[in-house]
Amino acid sequence: MRTPVERRLAYVYRMLGALCVLAAAWAVLLSLTGGFRLDFWGLRISSQRPRNAFLISFVCAVLVWLLSFVPGGRNTFRSEWARWREAFAATRTRRVRAWHATLVLTSAFTIAAAAIVIDVYQWSNALPLWVDEETIALNVRDRSLGGLSGALWLGQSAPFGWLVLERMAMATIGTGEAALRAVPLLFGMTTVGVAAWAGRRWMGHIGAVVFVLLCWIGPYLSHYRFEVKHYTADILFGLLLPTLAVWAIEPDRSSDRARRMWLWWTAAAAGHWFANGALLVTPACAIFLCVAVWRRDGLRSAQWFAAGGFMWLASFGLHYLISIRHTLNSTYLRSTWITELLPPSLGPAGAMRWFLDRLDPLALNPGGTALSTLLWASAIAGLAFSARRPLGIVLAGIPVSAFAFAAVVPLHQRFSIWIVPALYAGVALLIDRAYGVGRAAFARRRWPLVVAAALVLLVEFRLVSDILARGKTDLDARRRSTVKHQLDDKAAIGWLSSPSEPGDALITTPLALAAVWWYWKIPISDEAGAGRFLPDGGPVYEVYFTKDCRSQRLDGVLKNRGRVLLYLGFDVEPGFDQLLLDNLSQIGRMTAHERFGELGRTAVIDLRELPSDSPIRLDRPAPSEHVVDGCVGVRPARRW
Repeated sequence: MRTPVERRLAYVYRMLGALCVLAAAWAVLLSLTGGFRLDFWGLRISSQRPRNAFLISFVCAVLVWLLSFVPGGRNTFRSEWARWREAFAATRTRRVRAWHATLVLTSAFTIAAAAIVIDVYQWSNALPLWVDEETIALNVRDRSLGGLSGALWLGQSAPFGWLVLERMAMATIGTGEAALRAVPLLFGMTTVGVAAWAGRRWMGHIGAVVFVLLCWIGPYLSHYRFEVKHYTADILFGLLLPTLAVWAIEPDRSSDRARRMWLWWTAAAAGHWFANGALLVTPACAIFLCVAVWRRDGLRSAQWFAAGGFMWLASFGLHYLISIRHTLNSTYLRSTWITELLPPSLGPAGAMRWFLDRLDPLALNPGGTALSTLLWASAIAGLAFSARRPLGIVLAGIPVSAFAFAAVVPLHQRFSIWIVPALYAGVALLIDRAYGVGRAAFARRRWPLVVAAALVLLVEFRLVSDILARGKTDLDARRRSTVKHQLDDKAAIGWLSSPSEPGDALITTPLALAAVWWYWKIPISDEAGAGRFLPDGGPVYEVYFTKDCRSQRLDGVLKNRGRVLLYLGFDVEPGFDQLLLDNLSQIGRMTAHERFGELGRTAVIDLRELPSDSPIRLDRPAPSEHVVDGCVGVRPARRW
């Protein structure tokens, strides 16, 4: 029977123990999340310093230790400890069930499902298009289904099948931002689903969860899910074809393997119509499968498998004639990419240096981390020492393919995004391997291996947290934003078109023309017009910087016009915007203006009023103060 003093001590022990545990848990939570701050009716509630919570936990632990020295304190502490141990042992079955429930809630498939729901929510809050999206959308809108073959307008390129899907979405859902981004989103969500399937099939619980999170929140993988571009299809097939290759060789019976391998050839033959990544990963996967079949089923089976390549070659040949050759032979595209292609003049040593110089930029974009050495080392180690050797071998061939094709495919940013799932898989496989080794070493009391595994996991935690933190920052910024790349082309063109009068002339810079053509619904398919006129017949001009000051001048082109509608959007030469405004201030007076985002500026200049004594200013960012030595060139808008 406890004395009154012991009962009071037991109560104090329980309160201090609970406070110690809660403070420690709160400190860990603050360390992982960075804390929070809420403003509620002028009252600010914040908790951002884990040090304070750790200090409270430490003080409570010290007080518990000191109380053990008071009369009756040690016996009370021992009895309380024994009581908690008995209670803990009595709830073992419930804890096991809770642990199983936790595994289900944090499984790769559950996280993938939650990711898809969040992506759909983000997609529904559609931001305005920007120039890269507008240029491809104009091709889809103003070309027929058959016309999507051949060289695209406005310096664009995309697989023919992907363009057809976009055309079908536009015809059935509409031309809104969400409708145009539905196809990229579907490819992106499928990638997350394939990552969950591959992780569940070939990785442990921790590795699968890490892999799904990386494929979902990886900065550039998540970015392109909400862009009208084909890169999410590249990402999907960069993961799907290698994992299908491993799946194809797993059955025990040769007939089942043969059936799966022909399914793989079908997927590869169809994939390159939607994704350049499918085209680029196919050779490495085919070599892997051919060798695997030869080793397991003999030379005859390998020859039969290789015969499937004729189906793929026929599909590729047709796609090459329809679309691919126009991309490879495009002078405009090649001039844009040439600096990112492997120079043919380099020898072996020079090529090796060139490849090494690409590792840091590729780790940052599209890899999503500044920890370049850590990313490449982790991916190589994970793929090389994976417990699933076939998966590691075939995925290792994906980045190798990127370097092998560097002479014809730019080894640069989004053009190499199809290798990112393989790199992330290497990281997840390394985490799995380190956890497995550490767990086995702990059971056998092999402490050096436990320490080594713990160090690897700590290093990988640093890498994964860096990638996820960057991706989360991008997702949060997109959720809070109403502009795209510091522009709101939709609102800007809507503002310009609402007060337009018959005969108004519109002027803008070359790359901002895409916004005018898209949001003002100006067709560019007509060879005679091709985007040169507003819907009411007013002319559209593009202005540009030139050293030739004898070129056509603004005052001559705008003669006999009542008003000029001006849009300064994407890609303005530093200082050119103010040079343009100075020219306009000499021939008319600005009667209205507005800003849209950080870079977008619109203005109405009335040429019927006398110029103002002060020059026109539109509060552009700092580069506009740069003085340029040249003149403003002007010409009718033209589709290129």
